[in-house]
Amino acid sequence: MSEAKVGSVVEAKTPRETPDDGVGRKRTNVDRTDEAFHGALGRPEQSSAKPSHPSGFQRTTSAIRTLLPLVQKVLPLLDGNIALVAANLLAPRLQAPVDLRPVEAGLAKLHAELSELHNKNAEHDAAFKRIGAEIETVKEALERSALEQKELAHEVSRTRARMTVFSVVGVIVLIASLAVDVVLLLRVQQVLH
Repeated sequence: MSEAKVGSVVEAKTPRETPDDGVGRKRTNVDRTDEAFHGALGRPEQSSAKPSHPSGFQRTTSAIRTLLPLVQKVLPLLDGNIALVAANLLAPRLQAPVDLRPVEAGLAKLHAELSELHNKNAEHDAAFKRIGAEIETVKEALERSALEQKELAHEVSRTRARMTVFSVVGVIVLIASLAVDVVLLLRVQQVLH
């Protein structure tokens, strides 16, 4: 017998008496217990005409609704992707729609920073090109200076060779001059004596 029928049977057997009588109080307690039972289940009271159990089709659809998310998570096993299945099973399920505004704001900020970084990169490229041009200029100046120093060293070595020849000739002329002077001095002394 359902509880609704039990409550109606209790009402039918209990005569209407004054509130002081204990039987009336029991009827009220039975009604409250019945309301508490249905309130705890969270379902409205069902009449005796409707069945209290869901049909087989309703049970099947509720089971399919319950198993469908699990089947969706396990489907990658057919492709052999065990890692994705593990990630699907371990990942928390999103219950509410995700608010993408913070992500979009972060992306906009990242885009602004990226364009600023691109501008700085372009400035640095221009600075590196200027530095490269200056280095090329310095390199050319150093090469010219090295050539000039090489030519100067060659000139110095030629001048040194000439000076050495000139010095040797000068010393020989000086020695010859001294020899001539000594010979002349000896002749003059011989003539005078």
